[in-house]
Amino acid sequence: MSNEEDSATRPARKRPSLSAMVLIALGLGIIVGLFFGEGVAFLAPIGNAYIALLQMTVLPYIVLSIVYGLGRLRPASARRLAGVGAVTILIVWAIGMSASLLMPLSYPEWESASFFSRAMVEPPQKLDLLELYIPRNIFASLSQAAIPAVVVFCLLLGVALMRVEKKDTLIEALESLSEAVMHLTGMVVKTAPLGIFALAAAAAGTIRLEEFDAIQVYVWGYLAMAAVLSFGILPMLISVVTGIGFKRVFTVTRDALVTGFATGSLLVILPLLSEACMELLAERGVDSQDEVAMVDVVVPTSFNLPSVGMLLTMSFVHFGAWMFDSPLALGQYPVFAGLAVVTAFGGWTIAIPALLDAFRLPAEIFDLYPLVDVITGRFSVVAAALQLVAVTLIVVGALGGLSKLRWPHLLRFGAVTVVLMVGTVIGLRAVLDRTTGQEYVGYLSLVERTPLLEEVAAREAESVPPALSLEQSSFDRLDLIRSRGWLRVGYVENRLPFAFRNEAGVVVGLDAELARGMATDLEVGVEFVRLSAENAVAALDQGSVDIVMSGLVMEPSRARKVRFSNPYMEITAAFLVPDHLRHEFSSRETLLARKQVRIGVYPSVRYERDLASHRLPHAELVPVASARPFVRGEVEVDAVLLSAEEAAAWTLAYPAYAVAVPFPDWKAPVAVVMATEPSDVNGFVDAWVELAKRDGTVERYFSYWVMGEEPPGRHVPRWSIIRDVLGWVD
Repeated sequence: MSNEEDSATRPARKRPSLSAMVLIALGLGIIVGLFFGEGVAFLAPIGNAYIALLQMTVLPYIVLSIVYGLGRLRPASARRLAGVGAVTILIVWAIGMSASLLMPLSYPEWESASFFSRAMVEPPQKLDLLELYIPRNIFASLSQAAIPAVVVFCLLLGVALMRVEKKDTLIEALESLSEAVMHLTGMVVKTAPLGIFALAAAAAGTIRLEEFDAIQVYVWGYLAMAAVLSFGILPMLISVVTGIGFKRVFTVTRDALVTGFATGSLLVILPLLSEACMELLAERGVDSQDEVAMVDVVVPTSFNLPSVGMLLTMSFVHFGAWMFDSPLALGQYPVFAGLAVVTAFGGWTIAIPALLDAFRLPAEIFDLYPLVDVITGRFSVVAAALQLVAVTLIVVGALGGLSKLRWPHLLRFGAVTVVLMVGTVIGLRAVLDRTTGQEYVGYLSLVERTPLLEEVAAREAESVPPALSLEQSSFDRLDLIRSRGWLRVGYVENRLPFAFRNEAGVVVGLDAELARGMATDLEVGVEFVRLSAENAVAALDQGSVDIVMSGLVMEPSRARKVRFSNPYMEITAAFLVPDHLRHEFSSRETLLARKQVRIGVYPSVRYERDLASHRLPHAELVPVASARPFVRGEVEVDAVLLSAEEAAAWTLAYPAYAVAVPFPDWKAPVAVVMATEPSDVNGFVDAWVELAKRDGTVERYFSYWVMGEEPPGRHVPRWSIIRDVLGWVD
C-alpha cells in the first residue's frame, strides 16, 4: 500500500472541541499565574480586550433579534403570545430573583475591611425611570448602552413593523443581519481560549490568597442553586402546567443541554432547543402550522430576555458586598431586584458594573467575576436553556390547549420550590461554615506600612520642645530650621491614616509623608512632636513646632487662631459605626428615624460639630478624643463623626466596624496649620503644597496611605512558585 493510500485511509486527527480548549486554557492560565505570580500581570489587557469583544455584539443582537422576531408576527398572534408569555416570564423571573436574593444567606461569617475607596463617598445615582425606559434619543441610548431604553424602543418598533404590509424585504434583511451578528459572535467565541488564558493567568497571579478562599463561597453557592433550578424547579414547573414529565424533557433536550454546557453558549443551541420543543409539543398533539410558527418566535424572543441563570449571576454583587464587608440592607433588596432585571438585558458585562455603581460598591469587585464565570457560566447556560424550554412549552402549549393548570398543583409547586431553595441555602451555610476558614490579618496592611521616603532622617521628640528664645525669634524661621537640622512637625496622635505609629513605632501616614517631603526639599530631617488638640495652637505660637499636620480641617473658628496653608485634599464626613448599625447611619432618613442617637465628635473640630447639630438636631453630641476609645468600647456612643478616609482606616484595625456616609456632599478642605505670625515658613509651605498637588505628589501619597495602593518598586509581590518556592527571582 502506498503512502498516499495509507494517509487516505488513516483516520483524521480529531481537533479538541472549543469547550475542551477553554478548560485547558483555564487550567494553563491558573498554573502560569501561580508559577510566575505578578510577572504575568501584563496579560490583563488581553483578557480585557476579550471582554470588550464580547460586549461589542450585545446591543446589535438585541436590536436585530427583537425587531425581527416581533416584526414577522401577525398582530392577533402577537397579542395572544404577549399575554401568556408575560405571565410566564414574570413567574420564572420571580423564581430566579428569589434564588438570587436567598443566596447571601448561605455565606458564612467573614471578617473583612478595606482601605478607603472613592466609591464610598460618591452620591447615589438618582433613578429616573422615565429616562431609564423612554429613549428621547435612541442613538444616544445606543451609544451609552442604555439597555432598558433600547429594549423598549425595539419592542415598540417590532410591534409597529407587524402592521406594515410591504415588509418582506426588510424582514429578510433583518434576518440576514441577525445571522451576520451571530456569525460575528461565533468568531469572537473562537478567541475564548486566548482570552480565558489571559484572564485566568492575570487573576491567579495577582489575586490575594484570601480572595481565592472567598471566591469558592460564591462558586459553590451558585452551582448548588443553579442545579436546583435546572434539574428541579424548572422541570417541575413544566410538568405541573403541561403534564410533560421530567424524564421525557431531559431525554429530548439532552443533546442540546450537553452542547450548551460544553460550549458555554446558549446561542449555538437555539436551533436544537427549538427542535426539542417542537418534538415535545407534537407528542402532545400541539403541532399545527401556527403553533410551529409560534415556537419559531418564542424561542428567539425568549433568548433576548434575562434568564434565571443571569438573574442568579446578579448575586455576585451580593457576594462582592459581603466579601468587602458592605452587605446590602434588607430595604435595598426591592431596588436591587428591579435594577437587576433591567440591567440583565445587557448581560453580566453590563449588569454587574451597573449594580456595583448603583450601590456604591468598589468597582474592582468586577475584576473577580471573569475568573468565576468560566465555571458558573456553563451552569448558567444550562439554567437558561431549561428556562427557554419551559417558557416555550408553557406558552405555546397554553395557546394550543395543552395547559393542565390547576390551583392545588400550583400551590404544591410553590411550597416545594420554597422548601428546595431554603433547604439549599441551609445546607450550603452548614458546609461553607466548615470549609471556609479565615484568620483576619487586614490590619497588617496598614500597621506594617513604612514611609515611601525612607531615606529622610526622622525621629520623634520625647516631649514638646521649649519655646523659642527672643534671640531665636529674631531669625528667619527657614534659616533657624536649617541651622537646627530638623523640621519640627506637630501631630495629633491616633489620626489614621494621616499621622499614627506603625508596628515598628515610627510615625507614618499621609501627613507624615508630606512632612518628609518638605524636609527633603529643605535638606533637613523631620522631628515629629506629639501634641494634643488643645495645646497645638500654643505650640505653634511659641515656636515649639514649625507646623502641625494631622488631617486637620480648615474652619473659621480655627482661622482666628492659626493660619492655614493652601488645602492639599478634601475629605468627606462619615460615621464610624458598628457593623449592625451600618444601614441605620447610611442615610439622613434612617438617622432621623432613630428617636435617640449619641454621636461622638472631636471637640477641636467645630466645623463638623456645627454641621452635625444642623443636619441632625435630635442627636446628642458627645466629645471624644479619637476613635480609639469608641472601638475599644470605652465610650457609650452609637457612632463617631469623622472623615470617611479616617473611618476606613479604623475599620482595617477593627473589622467589626463599618463606614457610613449619609451626606456625600458634606466635604471640607484639609491643610497644613501654621502660626498666625507672618514668616518665610508660611510662604514655603504654601508653595510646596501647591507644587505637590500639581506634580502628583499628593495624589501618589494619598493612593498609598489612604487607598492602600502599592507604588511601583514598593509592592510586595503575591506568592508565586518562581519566587517563593524556587527562589529564581527576588
